[in-house]
Amino acid sequence: MNWLLVWGFLSLCVGLTWIVAVRQKRGGIVDTVWAYSLGFTSIIWFFLESNPEFHIRSYITILVAGFWAHRLGSYLFRRIKREGEDARYGKLIQHWGTQWKLKLFVFYQIQALASTVLSISFFLAVSNPVSQLQITDFIAIAIAIIAILGEALSDKQLDRFRSNSEGKNKGVCKTGLWKYTRHPNYFFEWLFWISLIFLSIGHSFFYLSLIPALAIYYFLNKGSGIPYAEKQSIARRGNAYIQYQKETNAFFPWFPKKNSTLN
Repeated sequence: MNWLLVWGFLSLCVGLTWIVAVRQKRGGIVDTVWAYSLGFTSIIWFFLESNPEFHIRSYITILVAGFWAHRLGSYLFRRIKREGEDARYGKLIQHWGTQWKLKLFVFYQIQALASTVLSISFFLAVSNPVSQLQITDFIAIAIAIIAILGEALSDKQLDRFRSNSEGKNKGVCKTGLWKYTRHPNYFFEWLFWISLIFLSIGHSFFYLSLIPALAIYYFLNKGSGIPYAEKQSIARRGNAYIQYQKETNAFFPWFPKKNSTLN
């Protein structure tokens, strides 16, 4: 029953978002709603599953989830206002033709179902029966802080680059964190979900917290994350980005390769 309540909440959120999206004929607003609504499930799980004997970890979970959701959600909202509709949604609406409203609704509801699965991490963390904080909890806090700040910094560095002359002239951002990975924002997003695994250690079903982390990793590396972003970057920046691909890891940060020239 509790899972149905969480699913119902997320389904309602995207359902209301769909009404706005249809009126504006812009589907990208769901990304902002996704971040905020998923983060809010930590509070829902707190009231549904938390035990007064181990509230400290529950409060920690709500805090890290809240900071993550607000940081990501507000950034996506500002980006939509600044840059307009995400091209992916525009292409989907165009591809769906006259049935775009129905298919967008189904697409949103699939996101709600996927978010319910991702909320497993929050559920396990707030219902963790270990009463005292463990070293793994402090590791989780450290990883979460690094993940949230790292993603914020990488987004800021990219925005700063795009605003200067080189970025406007189809240059490739290789400064800051972007020197060590082509997608530092994606890496730190995934790292946040890794932190929730540590908060779940002690729960008899803690291994289920691997599911959201693996799902996020797959989505970013094989889904509409890196593959789509790189296709767009090559289309816009050409050989300069292909050279960047040869020099720099796609996901995990590492030092750039030397003497890797474009053939």
